[in-house]
Amino acid sequence: MDEKLLLEILQNDARISNKDLAKMLRCSEREVEEKIRNLRKSGIIKAFKAYIDWEKRGEEYVTAYIDVKVTPEARTGFSELGERLAANSKVEEVCVTSGEYDLTVKIRAKDIKEVSTFVTEYLAPRREVTATYTHFVLKKFKENGVVLSEGGKGGKPVISA
Repeated sequence: MDEKLLLEILQNDARISNKDLAKMLRCSEREVEEKIRNLRKSGIIKAFKAYIDWEKRGEEYVTAYIDVKVTPEARTGFSELGERLAANSKVEEVCVTSGEYDLTVKIRAKDIKEVSTFVTEYLAPRREVTATYTHFVLKKFKENGVVLSEGGKGGKPVISA
């Protein structure tokens, strides 16, 4: 069984049936079930998620990317701060980046004030944080591999590979 192909298929559609996967991968459903179980157990598959268009549902929120300059800790570098930020429920992504800033943090909040509070009361006061630069998302066209336009068949969002 082509494990990489299995992972690519699941990444694009985690709801595909084991029966359909078995046909696509030319193996038995049992082999597919076992492979998926092992991939979850080993931590290669982290989660199965649905992408929700909250705005279409009427839920409004703000997405912001915050660039963060950091004085790295002696033994842990950026890891300790990165892990702390990742544990925050507002944070969707944390990445160590190249360039003028060291980390980029993506957060989702109910409004600009909540983003401001996150930056000024949670992020900026940390001793290792020396500067921040916040970018607000004005419009999304694609997120997490999902094209957000209504250009797909039957009005469904287009999933790109």
